[in-house]
Amino acid sequence: MVMSTHDMGDAQLLCDRILLIDKGARLLYGTVTDVRAAFRDGAVVVAGRGIATDPAAYRSVSHITAHDGVLRFLLHKASNPAAYVQHVEGLYRPTKDFRVLECLADGVP
Repeated sequence: MVMSTHDMGDAQLLCDRILLIDKGARLLYGTVTDVRAAFRDGAVVVAGRGIATDPAAYRSVSHITAHDGVLRFLLHKASNPAAYVQHVEGLYRPTKDFRVLECLADGVP
């Protein structure tokens, strides 16, 4: 069976293997685990309201991109991803609509 989607969540749930295509060119092909490993760049992806988008607000973050209420925090190479996730959850989870969607860093489940 072949499925086409832009939603990686759907792809991860429904597929054994993933093929990424851009402008007709094959970019990446492999198992879900292989594809996820290729994108492990030390980023943490979160969703919520009222979350600071200035990297200076976080000591571990080098860059933040935001799109449709989802923020992607790219962490400094020397930062501890697990400690960062705990830190940002402590800041936002108690008072805001906040959740960690994905962690693309080693050392965080």
